[in-house]
Amino acid sequence: MFKIKHTITLHTGEIVSLYGDDYFGDKMVFWDSHQTQLKALIAKVNILGGPVDVVEFPEDKEYNFTEIDSFLAWLSRYYPVDL
Repeated sequence: MFKIKHTITLHTGEIVSLYGDDYFGDKMVFWDSHQTQLKALIAKVNILGGPVDVVEFPEDKEYNFTEIDSFLAWLSRYYPVDL
């Protein structure tokens, strides 16, 4: 089964889990849902601010973003958003 690629923890304690691109393949319904989730996450981060913590799996590599612009740059590199 597909595995979570990143978990993102907002400073409010809310956790968002994101799957890697291989999860979506050619499944447009999954892709559309993923895009909706990304847009909601971006809007929430812009409202709430930082810090934002990210864990990358399976490496358990951790990132801490204190600057929202840095987080958004990271997010757009791993998860392109259709605007």
